[in-house]
Amino acid sequence: AAGCEGDEICLMPALVGAIVGETLGVPLGVHLAEGRRGSYALGALASAGITAAGLAGFALLGDSGPPAQGIAVLVPVAQLWASIAVERRTAR
Repeated sequence: AAGCEGDEICLMPALVGAIVGETLGVPLGVHLAEGRRGSYALGALASAGITAAGLAGFALLGDSGPPAQGIAVLVPVAQLWASIAVERRTAR
């Protein structure tokens, strides 16, 4: 692609898209699966906070090795758990 200066730079938009998609998609899926009874906005906010914590963890620990793999697994699980908890807690 034009303007790419290496594979890592070219993959950055895809990585950002995946992070944003997961951050907003997990709570949306939970919200729809629970019959749209709770608060999607609060679920998305909780998911965004977990994403921010995960990105901070990557920044502090580095992006390779077992700690990074643990963060990569923990973040989506925590997003799912938090989204379910928020949805049920805020259900009408």
